[in-house]
Amino acid sequence: MKGVDLMDTPGILWPRIDDPVSQKNLAMTGSMNDEAIDRNDLIHEIVSMLKERAGDTMASRFDVNESDDTAGVLQKVALSMHMVRPGGDNDTDRAASFLITEYRSGNLGRISLEQP
Repeated sequence: MKGVDLMDTPGILWPRIDDPVSQKNLAMTGSMNDEAIDRNDLIHEIVSMLKERAGDTMASRFDVNESDDTAGVLQKVALSMHMVRPGGDNDTDRAASFLITEYRSGNLGRISLEQP
């Protein structure tokens, strides 16, 4: 275009984060796109962290104990929140989404991912 200065504005790209712990923490808090990490890995990391750092809350709210694996935790969350699929099976996919949202919104308490 004659007489008009055009400015190229590049898009914003995710910075390359090489530290796996930082990647995991950013994914758990929702600070990066959920598609950037495998959903099963994400929920496994969140469940492991919640059992370690919010065990009392998980026990009182969802009847989760230390020995429960990720699948067991999701079953208990689905059961306690009445998340049932047609046919009577617990909806663990919905329970996983619910647990991620509850953690990210702070409804499970103030939980720090990094320790001093």
